[in-house]
Parts: sequence; structure tokens; C-alpha cells
Amino acid sequence: SPKPERPSNGVMKFLLDRGYHVIPVNPGQVGKTIHGQQVVAKLADINEPIDMVDVFRASYSLPGIVDEILALKHRPAVLWTQLDVVHEEAAK
Repeated sequence: SPKPERPSNGVMKFLLDRGYHVIPVNPGQVGKTIHGQQVVAKLADINEPIDMVDVFRASYSLPGIVDEILALKHRPAVLWTQLDVVHEEAAK
């Protein structure tokens, strides 16, 4: 999120400050930047291997995100969700 008060914004800054390469995915912010990083609409728009997907969305969004990951040619090793973000069907 471009909003500084959101946890996703703080975590992105934390990771960038520690040398991680972070690509923000947010369909509502395409063409903009967050912490100097170009925003893309979906995971498939990232033109490099993805090591980890860190999700800051509600549980009901997980099945679609998992489908998007499964459609990638090179799948990330890790799908990370936040505390209390669980979707049993998506986990299967």
C-alpha cells in the first residue's frame, strides 16, 4: 500500500532497508511507485524469478492469489501470509 500507516507499507520499507529486492503488486496502483519501486498489477507481470510472495490481503483473497502463483512458470518457494490470514482450501 502507498499509505504509510498500513502494515504492508512498513514491511516493504523494512525489507528494502535491509537490502531485499521488493516488487509491489497492487492493481489499483499500477504505474505508480511505492518506496521508489514500480508497482505491477499481478505476479505474472514480474519479469524475474520470485523467491517469496508476502500477502497483505484478507483470507478470502488467498484462493485467487494461490491460483496466480500456480500459473507462474517459476513458482516462488514461499507464500507468506499475515497472522490470522488463513484459508484452508487455498492451503491444499
